Formats: sequence, structure tokens, C-alpha cells
Amino acid sequence: MADTPPVQLTMDHWRRQTGAGERTPRTEDYSASQGDKEKNSLGPGRYNRTFVRYVANDDGTPIADNTNALLVSVIDSLGSLASIANNLLKASELVDALGILSEPIIFETAPIYPIGIGAAAAYAILDAMGTTAVKVEVPKAGIIQGAIYYDRDDEGLGVNLWLFDDVVGAQTDNSAFALTDGDLMRVIDVIEFSSGFLDATNGQVLIGSGLNIPYRAPEGFIWCQLQAMGVLNIALGSEPVFKLRIQPSV
Repeated sequence: MADTPPVQLTMDHWRRQTGAGERTPRTEDYSASQGDKEKNSLGPGRYNRTFVRYVANDDGTPIADNTNALLVSVIDSLGSLASIANNLLKASELVDALGILSEPIIFETAPIYPIGIGAAAAYAILDAMGTTAVKVEVPKAGIIQGAIYYDRDDEGLGVNLWLFDDVVGAQTDNSAFALTDGDLMRVIDVIEFSSGFLDATNGQVLIGSGLNIPYRAPEGFIWCQLQAMGVLNIALGSEPVFKLRIQPSV
């Protein structure tokens, strides 16, 4: 039997065995074909007699390449989302600020009870109802946007509410409403309650809106006096009551 010829140890073979050669790019020698991830997954390491295991996708592309691209995409997306969130926060603050300016708080006065109305008095048109103008606390400047007339005697007849910026002289109840020249110059406006009463069986309400009456009250008060615009007869304890709704000036 012939002797088996010795194996020719070529330089390339020696380098592969010892790991002394350059590492072959994994995409060429150590990729896997689809469905065979383990094939050719061992390659020479950087040091003698060491090996490195490589893992590849089914199509042979390195996993890390796709992972790095995915991480870059995620980081870019997070940066964009952070920028959008920051802009939305600024926009929200702006909307809140504009909302405060466009919808100012409305001040509502305490109930206004006319002073000195005579029980069961038969009032004629243009008579004073009560004797003394009522002092009402209000913002020092603003716009009277609305007013409410609580007709507790269920009359459903018109009245005028005179507004003054200072104290005015007394009236004689159930007599003609009369102002001096000085008091006339203190008139801010007159709110007419004439039509639109809402009936609640035992009483009525008339709500006025969109009045837009500007005023200034340096001391924080205005004065109100009532005048009959119909033939009213008010029972004891059922005197009319009023409220003003004011948009304060900024």
C-alpha cells in the first residue's frame, strides 16, 4: 500500500489555523444563507488559536447594521417629538393668556334694594320709587354689561334704574322724580327695564344684556335710584331688587 502523501501546509492554511492573518470580512466569508444562520459562523479571532462567532440575519446582512440604523431613526424621532412638545407647550401658554384677555372675569354686585319704597303705594309713571339713592360697591372702572330686575311683586311693569357717579339729593317717594342741575351732571346712564319679563308665577325677572355702559368710580362706588314707568303698587316685603354685571377694566 502506497504511503499517503503528506498534507501540504500552505501559508494561507497556516494563517487560518494560527489566527495570524487578517480577519476576513464577515459579509464575505461568515454570512448565512436564508434558513441557515449557523453556517460559516466561525471565523478567526485577532489572537492565535482563537475564533469568533458571528451572527447574521437570514439574508446575510449583519444584525448590527440594521440595529444602528434603527437607533439613529429612533433618536431622530425622539428629537423631533421633543421639539414638537416644546412648541405645543408654548402655544398652550399663549392660548391660555389670550383666553384670559378675551374672557375677563365678570363682577356681579351685591343685591340692590331701593331705599324708602312705601308699602302699597300707588305709583304713577315718572314717580320716584324710594327716597335715597343706594350706594353700590363696584370696580373703580369698567363696563356695565348686564343688569337683572327681580320683580318680586309680580308687577311686570317697566321701571328705570338711574346710575350716578356721586351722592345725589333725596327724592320724595311716590312723587315726581326730580333732579337738580348738579345731580343731573352726575348721571352715568339710565337702565330701562321695560319688556322681556320672564314669568315665574309668584314673581318675574327681566335680564338685560349687552348694555355696554362705561364708567369710572375712583372711590369704588356708584349710586342707584329707581323711577316708576308704570302704575305699580308694591306690597310690603316684595320690593324690587337689582344686580349689575360688570366687566372690570384692566
